[in-house]
Amino acid sequence: MDVVWLAVLILMLGGWSLLDGFVIGTGMLLPRLSGTPAGRRRVLTGIGPFFLANEVWLIATIGILTGAFPVFETRLLSGCRSVVVLMLAAWIARDAAIWFRSRRPSDRWRDLWERVLAVACVCFALAFGLLIGNILEGLPGADQGSGFLDVVNPFTLLCGIATVLLFALHGATFVALRVPGEPAERATKLAAVLVRPALIAVALAAVVGAVSGGVRDAVGRPVPAIALVLLGLAVGALAARTAGKRPGRAFALTAVAAATPALVALAGTGSAVQESIGDADSLALLSGIALPVLPVLLLAQAWMWWTFRHPVGERSVVFF
Repeated sequence: MDVVWLAVLILMLGGWSLLDGFVIGTGMLLPRLSGTPAGRRRVLTGIGPFFLANEVWLIATIGILTGAFPVFETRLLSGCRSVVVLMLAAWIARDAAIWFRSRRPSDRWRDLWERVLAVACVCFALAFGLLIGNILEGLPGADQGSGFLDVVNPFTLLCGIATVLLFALHGATFVALRVPGEPAERATKLAAVLVRPALIAVALAAVVGAVSGGVRDAVGRPVPAIALVLLGLAVGALAARTAGKRPGRAFALTAVAAATPALVALAGTGSAVQESIGDADSLALLSGIALPVLPVLLLAQAWMWWTFRHPVGERSVVFF
């Protein structure tokens, strides 16, 4: 049963990374995706149908962690409390910026919330990357402190930077696919610029992790972790070649790359996560609630992508 729940956790966290990752990446790049407020509004229209639905995946991940792996969840929250607080604050600021940006016609008002959105999305992705890095290091103990500087070191910082760049790259390919005109042209150029630093950051994080004693001790399954890192590097390199010619393929490739950090962390430390599995009664209760909902969530996501499969146009629904 622990294998099943680990697979569900990997599916949920990896799914959130590739789905909400492009929303976060688009938010980071929004001020640079168009020279006009109308163009930036079209970009927000592009992410509008997916914005709230993608957050469900992160909420579901937290629920799976709490119900199926309570010990691991407790260690994560206690050892990385400051990073979790940063992630929550950035999450709130991001949502507020998307909701408030178009509520007044003032250019200064819109510019303010666009900057808030960009900063919040960078902080959100950075905090998530720091969490990934600390998971790969085995999580700090309760006696090691949970201040921000206690969980930041060269390896975790590289994980954070790599996550920021991968999400930004994923956001750029999404805009290139879904928002035609000036935003697509700018997004294609940004994607070409972002590919190399993203791949370098991933490679550096992998090298530093390989020579780190803490990472080697915590990663009980190095083979799948290494394979996933190589996969992320490969699909990122392929995305660079197809970004300008086949935006749909480039978006699919960067989706895999965006999910790589979460998949590496959970696949590499899967043994430790499985050891923190909850008791039989809790799992039975969670099974009755979560497992029937999972196919519905997947079908709803597929339906949404099919419904909003066309690029943004004059008749597109404006959500924000």
